[in-house]
Amino acid sequence: MTNMKATVSVRHRFGTHHGDVVDFNRFGVTISVRRPLPINKPLLLSLRHPESRLDEVVGVAHHCRYSPNGIFRVGIRFRTNSPIQLDRDEVEHLLEMLERKIVESLGATTT
Repeated sequence: MTNMKATVSVRHRFGTHHGDVVDFNRFGVTISVRRPLPINKPLLLSLRHPESRLDEVVGVAHHCRYSPNGIFRVGIRFRTNSPIQLDRDEVEHLLEMLERKIVESLGATTT
């Protein structure tokens, strides 16, 4: 999934991490970033896809693995049920819609 980007900020810390989305579904995302992300700490994600944008989705990193090419691969599970998630129902709906758009665009390129 080369056309989707992510921006991640760690709650209560300055700065952001920018990366490429490697895998996505409505429950979580795998991204590649240049710096490691902390495990089990609240994260705020913004996801940019050519057809849509989704901001301030709460998530938690479950693994962060260093690869030989100098990039960290991070698996993040969305936590839309978190008390810090704003507009939970809307965010869940938008994640589902984004997943559907991606599936449709992948289907269009393979036929």
